[in-house]
Amino acid sequence: MINLCIQSDCTGCGACYNSCPKHAISMIEDTYGFIIPQINHNICIECHQCVKSCPVLNPISKHNAVQHPIAAISKDKKTLIKSSSGGIFSLLAQWILDLGGVVYGVVMDEQFNVFHQEATTINAISPMRGSKYVQSNTKETFNAVKKHLKEGKKVLYSGTPCQIAGLRQFLHNVNMENLYCIDIVCHGVPANKMFKTYIRKLAQRKHYHIKDIKDPKFRNYLKWDSGYNFFYTIDHRENICHNVDNLYLSLFLKSYIYRESCYHCTYATPERVGDITIADFWGIGTRTPFLHNVENGCSLILPNTKKGEVLFKAISPMIEYELRDWDEAFKVNHQLYKSTKKPAKRDLAIKLLYHRPLLYTYIRIYMTPRFILRIIKNKIKKL
Repeated sequence: MINLCIQSDCTGCGACYNSCPKHAISMIEDTYGFIIPQINHNICIECHQCVKSCPVLNPISKHNAVQHPIAAISKDKKTLIKSSSGGIFSLLAQWILDLGGVVYGVVMDEQFNVFHQEATTINAISPMRGSKYVQSNTKETFNAVKKHLKEGKKVLYSGTPCQIAGLRQFLHNVNMENLYCIDIVCHGVPANKMFKTYIRKLAQRKHYHIKDIKDPKFRNYLKWDSGYNFFYTIDHRENICHNVDNLYLSLFLKSYIYRESCYHCTYATPERVGDITIADFWGIGTRTPFLHNVENGCSLILPNTKKGEVLFKAISPMIEYELRDWDEAFKVNHQLYKSTKKPAKRDLAIKLLYHRPLLYTYIRIYMTPRFILRIIKNKIKKL
């Protein structure tokens, strides 16, 4: 009988699902809503393709850390304000599309489902812009990438490091010369079901119909370093969430709602699995001044391989950039060198998010004596 990796190590990358020639594997939701593979042993022919494709059972090699991280912003103001950091993904995607290639990134549909999607035009890139703090379902995209590579097309695939590791291991016997992988510096991933639950409860709290909530955003694109707040549109009017209404992002930032494997992530290192790594360059200018305006965002770029260097060289005329020090990159981007520590209340937070109103969850998780004392102290300071 086939045995995949243990559930606490599974990243939900979908490599096993894509590799099964008999479609005997389904990606189902576990108790907390995280997608995991389930084998139908009545269909399984025990070819072991799923086992061979699993990046947990077959750890892939990492690329050496670059000498200097790069801080960069797009020179195109329109691209910059539509992106959550420096607009680098859009430029990389444009280069691949200009060469007749295919791009894969993460989108969110009107029902708040988050998944990987293929793009062959620049208009199809637009929904892929912007941070989405939800685990994306890679669906059948690994098989689609395999098909395009065999046809000789260039492919750009963007995802979390565990998804890139899954794709690379899935393609272990395929020529990957034309594959360009972007890995992001990842905090950790909540389940899509958690986000959809939050949206439903937010709508109830505000007395909206869930279908009326449009254009969800996890960041303020017009003022990059203004903090993390959830934005949504109702009747063409943008709303910003604070305190209880902002509970999902608050739990995300405090690491309460991540997948179990995120708390012992093997990819949270300067050595990366993607050809090029992109992230927000939080803390830019804390060591030495950065010579460019970062009000609308600043990207951290790590060209990890020769293909990564090709990508960076291709977009370099379209960006303002500087070489920076690792100490500056490490200062705020902790996931560049260590995985997130699991909070003691993690399981409680997830259960409350699913089964209790937002206000109740907020009080149970945050209204500790220490938290209340900090609020009082802050008010005294302001007075």
